[in-house]
Amino acid sequence: MNQHLQAFLAMHSPAAILKENDHVYEIWEDGELTLTKCGSLYGQRGLHQIQPPFFPNNTTYPIDARLFPEECQSHSRSHARIAVNNEAEVKVARKLLWEAIKEINNLGDIPPPYGLE
Repeated sequence: MNQHLQAFLAMHSPAAILKENDHVYEIWEDGELTLTKCGSLYGQRGLHQIQPPFFPNNTTYPIDARLFPEECQSHSRSHARIAVNNEAEVKVARKLLWEAIKEINNLGDIPPPYGLE
């Protein structure tokens, strides 16, 4: 497995999802960043998009969601995300995911998307 992807997945914090009366950041396989309630309300409220996917114009360079741990995958296994604790972790994790997507899809040195500058 790609080292950037491994480092990205290692940042997943299941404990962040369990905190009551708080919010958790989720970074999806396409780079989208969302914020949602955690604890007993996790999965029962809407997601708030903070950053769009890296390629929002339907240009996709996928990372197979099945490479994520099962607990991070959607029920259909078509999408996956990790949970992180704070904005500092968000920045590191999204940069790691960007590097993984570039390597896996042989994209070379294309400029980073909005939010990663």
